[in-house]
Formats: sequence, structure tokens, C-alpha cells
Amino acid sequence: MRKLLVLLFTIPVLGVAQTSNEEIDYYQSIFGMGKKEVVSQLIALDADKADAFWKLYGEYEMSRKELGKERIALLTKYADNYSVMEASELKSLMMESMSLSEKNEKLIKSFYKRIEKQVDPITAAQFYQVESYLLSEIRAEIFGNIPMVEKIKG
Repeated sequence: MRKLLVLLFTIPVLGVAQTSNEEIDYYQSIFGMGKKEVVSQLIALDADKADAFWKLYGEYEMSRKELGKERIALLTKYADNYSVMEASELKSLMMESMSLSEKNEKLIKSFYKRIEKQVDPITAAQFYQVESYLLSEIRAEIFGNIPMVEKIKG
């Protein structure tokens, strides 16, 4: 699993402050290809179930990428302003971050249920495990690289 994750983390997680929408789309497409490779190696699919799974997974990825863009925008806002941020701004960003995390968990849960129904429970569980693991690794990488709030105004 660790070797496969190296592929995913070759794209800069941070450094998004000066990133255009086109660059974000590019990074997401590269990340998505690498991620699909990881998923295909970790989820064992019978040939008769593969089409149904990959169709659902494609839908999931489109939704996940939209949430990813929101997270990048939020990280950019934080990175650009953390040293001069007032308490009310920090609170707003934190609430937005928590809301995005909830949306992401809800998305994974909804696709878990769909995969369980349309493919099978084992594949759904594998999907949930892989996505949860990757999300945890990405969050750890992000939080390990963002500056900690020290003092704020207000």
C-alpha cells in the first residue's frame, strides 16, 4: 500500500496559493489517474461486476473532485491570510472546513450504499476502506504542512 501511495503524493498537496483553475483541473486529473490505479490494485473485482463498480466510481470521483476544489479554495484562503486573520474569519474558515469534511464523509457513505446495492457488500466495504484510508493520508499530509494558527486579532 505504501508504494502505491507514493504515486498519489507526487503531486504537490500544498502550494496552491498561486494555482489557477486549469492547474487545479490538471493536478486533479493526474491524481485521479494515480488514484484509480491504486483502487484497481486494492479492490478485487469479478469481471461481471467491474463495469458496474467503475461506472459508480467515476460518478463518485466527479463529485469528490468538486469537493476537492472547494477544499483547495479554502486552503488557499487560509494560506493567504492565516498570519493576519481575525478570530471571526478563522471561525468562519473552521466551520467551512468542518462542513466540507462532513460533505466528504456523506459522499463516501452514499456511494458505499450504492456500491453495496449495485455491486456487492464486499466491494462496497473495500471501497469504503480504501477511500477512508486515502482521505486520512491526504488530510495528514495537508495538516502536517499548513502553518499552525498562533495569535489572531479579536
